Amino acid sequence: ITELAPHPADDRGSMITVDYGDQHFVYRDIWFGELYWAGGQSNMEVGVSLLPTAEQEIYRLAMEISPRLRWYAQSQCAAEKPRLDTFRGSWHTPNAKNYKAHSAVALAFALHMEKVLGIPVGIVYGAVGATRMEAWLPESCFDENTAYGKRILSLFRPRAAEGELWYRPCGPFHQMVHPLVDYQIRGIIWYQGESNSHDICDYPFYGERLYGMLNYWRECFRNPDLFLGTVQLAPYVTGDEREYGWCCIREELLNLYLDHPSEAPMAVITDTADKTHDIHPPNKSIVGRRLGEVVAGAIYGIGDVYTGPIPNAMKTEGTAARLTFDFVGSGLVTKDGGPLRGFTISEDGEHFVPATAVIEGDTLRVFAEGIENPFEVRFAFVSCPDMNFYNREGFPATPFRIRESGLVRERDLLTEMPE
Repeated sequence: ITELAPHPADDRGSMITVDYGDQHFVYRDIWFGELYWAGGQSNMEVGVSLLPTAEQEIYRLAMEISPRLRWYAQSQCAAEKPRLDTFRGSWHTPNAKNYKAHSAVALAFALHMEKVLGIPVGIVYGAVGATRMEAWLPESCFDENTAYGKRILSLFRPRAAEGELWYRPCGPFHQMVHPLVDYQIRGIIWYQGESNSHDICDYPFYGERLYGMLNYWRECFRNPDLFLGTVQLAPYVTGDEREYGWCCIREELLNLYLDHPSEAPMAVITDTADKTHDIHPPNKSIVGRRLGEVVAGAIYGIGDVYTGPIPNAMKTEGTAARLTFDFVGSGLVTKDGGPLRGFTISEDGEHFVPATAVIEGDTLRVFAEGIENPFEVRFAFVSCPDMNFYNREGFPATPFRIRESGLVRERDLLTEMPE
């Protein structure tokens, strides 16, 4: 076994020669750059081939000028115990002939990072549709003496006993991640949360648990600086009781980012719905690019403005609420030039009415007829919002709930902890 010293990134490609006795080995096409893990569920899994023709063309043109991407495609598989083999995983080079087989979000992210960093970029890909976040953690992470641990193990164990290893804690991790923990992964890009949005036992705590997953992966990859770049849930008409949980998952990712801005940057994509309001919106290139922009800004310090307006305070002014923001950039705008949409206001935090929001400098004044004492303002707090609030740099504002006490978080509103 030979260990190589760390090598600086370069865009030339390298060759390694090895002499062993009378044998001579030459290894070509070796690249040094940044390596990212792309994980999550079906929205990360969607390949370019499933996108509309116009969207595919964006990728085709980009691939023609991108010679330095490398991709490790891990086969979808699960195991009951940690494995060392990679189960038909292999490295290859994405190009203008095979690009359609790749994850659309991860490929767009890689193309953006290659462009802004100017060095080779590698993706280790391992996403599985419909998996919960807990499927990517080991059973040892769940304490049966806690309500959460007991619940998760009771959900997973019966299905695992029936051979459904996807639903066993660490089923995917054992086979798809564990064999690769010696790789020098720089960060994780994560598009998941849909399967954790279904009930109140999950969504109020999603951010905290996701940060726990990040810390576990840091231990596995022996990298305390591993970061987690997340994507807010897609705009989608849930049509059922999941709508509230869908909104709270977005809220959890926002709070995770605000709590750990240099560890868990977040891409806002609530303006990417198509006419059918599909749970898998087809315009994936903008999703991957936005994720690349926020990672480049928060992790690498590239760009002064890399996300949309995020509220930092609310103050009551008579019958109106005054909101101030971070990431204003060169100014607050409506993308279509019309009145701001997507705002509601309440006097008690329970009963909301549509609100008028007016841009005044770098702030918003929000009010509504019949509201005398504003208590809470919401923006885009529905599963598929109709919104047009941006900064001039073209980044959409994040959905939010805010009061004079600060941003609202569902877990803080719970009077009893759910079992």
